[in-house]
Amino acid sequence: MRKLVAVFAALFVNVSYAAYEIEDLLSLSLADLAKIPVVTAARTSQQWGDVQGSLWVMTAQDIRDRGYRHLGDVLRDLPSVDLQGPTDNSSRLTVRGVTGNAKLLVLQDGVRIGATAGEVIPVSINYPLYMAKQVEVLLTAGSALYGTDAVVGVVNIISQTPSSQGEQALHGEANESNNQLNLLLKGSIGHRPIVLGVHRENNNNQQLAQDYPDIFQLNDLYDIGQKTVLVPANNRQKFQNESSAQSVWARMTVSPDVELGASYRQLSYANDYTTLPSATDYGGFLDEEFLSLYARYQQNFGQ
Repeated sequence: MRKLVAVFAALFVNVSYAAYEIEDLLSLSLADLAKIPVVTAARTSQQWGDVQGSLWVMTAQDIRDRGYRHLGDVLRDLPSVDLQGPTDNSSRLTVRGVTGNAKLLVLQDGVRIGATAGEVIPVSINYPLYMAKQVEVLLTAGSALYGTDAVVGVVNIISQTPSSQGEQALHGEANESNNQLNLLLKGSIGHRPIVLGVHRENNNNQQLAQDYPDIFQLNDLYDIGQKTVLVPANNRQKFQNESSAQSVWARMTVSPDVELGASYRQLSYANDYTTLPSATDYGGFLDEEFLSLYARYQQNFGQ
């Protein structure tokens, strides 16, 4: 089991632009669209039209209309991006011919929520979008600003903002191979607005052993030379292809200039589901856990 803890403290100085309702973006002209404030390309607020490079912005309306559930759904829809993976246990990401999951940095509200540099994890059910207000995908090398794992680009999932007005949203889905539950809460602790999100999901993925029982019949497992029995047939574990993910995150506005945030994510998936039973013993799982804590001071200046 891998456990990674990251603590971030950041200072942001932003210029205030005209506020846009995300749901009204479709009614804007091209000139007005170019003025939409984005933050991922330069780590400070700038107009979309001033961004140097390819920056894709998916609004909350886009996410609802296109039925996106996870970050992988967004990436598969983008040109020059190829996300392969037969199940939710794995993914192989290629951006403009450069392959490697560790070469695209994933952030939430500007803070790393995935692995540290060089760590490879799936882009799968571990990145839900139920809480996203906007998703910004920068398909330009960002290593100078973000580090070595931003070789091909940066994804920034911008979540719902804290609000003192009480609001609750519960969403669940279930079928024979998948079940998920999302909870989004807004309220206050004292006079401090807060937003809290919880996600849990389980996938059975492809049950190949049920569809092809003859191929996945469990006999004695031999060594490479086929002379020594490594695992007797009666001790073999059946083929497994399950994956599960859960996450909890929160943002609190301490004062107009100070925000605190935390994100915990856990992903579990079978470590071998692509090999026939004559060459592997099933039953192993990989567990990934990530915890991010941050404090942000933000000063806004008027035009």
